[in-house]
Amino acid sequence: MSKVTLDSIAKELNISKVAVHKALNDKPGISAELRAKVKETAKQLGYQPCISHYKTGLHFIYAIKKSFFLFAGEQFYTTIYYFLNAECERIDSTLNLLFYEDDDLVSTLNKKLASYKPSIAGVFIAGEVGKESLQQLRELRIPFVIIDFFSPLYPYSYVYLDNYTASYTATQYLIDRGHRKIGFVGDITTTSSIKDRYFGHLKALLDNGIPIRNDYLVCNNIEKMSTYEDILPADLPTAFLCHCDSAAHKLYLLLKFKNISIPGDVSVVSF
Repeated sequence: MSKVTLDSIAKELNISKVAVHKALNDKPGISAELRAKVKETAKQLGYQPCISHYKTGLHFIYAIKKSFFLFAGEQFYTTIYYFLNAECERIDSTLNLLFYEDDDLVSTLNKKLASYKPSIAGVFIAGEVGKESLQQLRELRIPFVIIDFFSPLYPYSYVYLDNYTASYTATQYLIDRGHRKIGFVGDITTTSSIKDRYFGHLKALLDNGIPIRNDYLVCNNIEKMSTYEDILPADLPTAFLCHCDSAAHKLYLLLKFKNISIPGDVSVVSF
């Protein structure tokens, strides 16, 4: 009999693993009804919580730009935080959430490190890190890992996605299905990850002999738009690659608002 995990409970109920974790650990953010349902399902499936004998009592920091974490509908960095926090709790440690603004990362961290007792054992830094902060991080005398960002100029510890190859693969998927007019949705001036996704998209086009059209770049993070302003090219592509699922959802609504059929008139895929 296979081991019952958070993932298997989530699949049984068709909910996220984060929701299962919250329910089983009595965390806020879900309804009492769902919490009871998760616990009952876990009991029926024979779930046994993983009890670690490795207790550390250490303290860590999860540093993130306030705009990243508090963006309405944001799920990526929030999910990472929840699972890091769960792992820290498993080893009897704590994860402290720290917000910073733009290039104030290192100064904000140093203030926290100087004032926090007991001492911090390590820092997780989530998201894009500016050049000034990357340089200053050399002075940070504490272990740190940067999540969802990479710079070839600084030999730090990174955990990041292969944005370039994944975007190439997604674009090739559309090309293999006959598309030759493919647009890209995402503001390539905001983060290096979106830029890498765009360059992977361009390479797929070039490798297949498809001309690059500047008007097919919708350089806008449309998931943050509050209105349905017309940002689409006059000559509508037959397919769009969006830089994230939230952008794809907003594009879907925009196309439907203009009575454009999906996927009849336009196909939409996302990173």
